[in-house]
Amino acid sequence: MDISGKDLEFGVQCLKDFGVEKIHRQIFSGEEYSCLRYRSLEELAAISEQMRVVKINGSVFGTYGLVPYGQSVELILFWVSPDYRGASNGSKVLELAIREANCLGFEFIFACTTSDKVKRIFERFSFVEVTRNDVPAEKWIGYSVDRKPWVLKRTLGV
Repeated sequence: MDISGKDLEFGVQCLKDFGVEKIHRQIFSGEEYSCLRYRSLEELAAISEQMRVVKINGSVFGTYGLVPYGQSVELILFWVSPDYRGASNGSKVLELAIREANCLGFEFIFACTTSDKVKRIFERFSFVEVTRNDVPAEKWIGYSVDRKPWVLKRTLGV
């Protein structure tokens, strides 16, 4: 759905205040989540304070999370509702995430994706492909060795 040129009310809400079960159902139902790393309801609840729900005129538009690692922050669960995919709507969610990471004073933001389409969106926002060694080692604790993501990183505060 193209939302450009429409009178819209955007809102960003902490997932903890929105409702973890509702978002878990939306993100992890069907096959569309396949490029996201699956998280159980308990895992999502544990990071709910770091997650944001982006709403448009009251309905869920997308999500993102920011997980801090020292001066770096990882962008996780970057997701746009199927109702709003296309027309560069993912860019709007990414802009909000980058703006928040900048406001929080992080030096770098990084993300992992297995989706070529999502990788291209990140690259349009000055993310560059790096190796696993270019992001905090703690990120990889418990990470599946079977999952082979692209790792992308962007300098903030510039």
